[in-house]
Amino acid sequence: CDWDDPEIWGKGALDAFVLDKRDEDNISCRIIDYKTGQQYGNEMKHSSQGVGYALHAMHRFPDIKHFQLEFWYLDQGTKMIRQFNRKLLTEYHYRYHLRGLKMTESQDFLPNPNLHSCQWCSYGSNKNAKGKPYGNGACGFDIFKGLQDE
Repeated sequence: CDWDDPEIWGKGALDAFVLDKRDEDNISCRIIDYKTGQQYGNEMKHSSQGVGYALHAMHRFPDIKHFQLEFWYLDQGTKMIRQFNRKLLTEYHYRYHLRGLKMTESQDFLPNPNLHSCQWCSYGSNKNAKGKPYGNGACGFDIFKGLQDE
């Protein structure tokens, strides 16, 4: 659909999109996303983002059969490349759709305590993983609560 279509469910803004039309039966595309910062440790998050881009392209361009995702890590001079065909993306689509429904229809916003986010939370009650005191103690979900100096 178009960018301003009233039936739109999601949008994606790509850094680069290259259409390769060799003939009517062999149409592919390259989806390129420029990244700054760390590649390592972010591959899963970036891949998930890329699948979203590929799903958008799949619906926007129904003749494309092959999708190549390229993540260009500009700070490190490296690339991560993933490839999908239309059949595989169709299988991913259902799970992606359910994930979107969960985000847009959720009524409950429960906390998701973890080592990364709890160390920055101002409602924490003890010391973070590095031993630094923090927070006002109001969070009952704080994973560091009750940890004493050992």
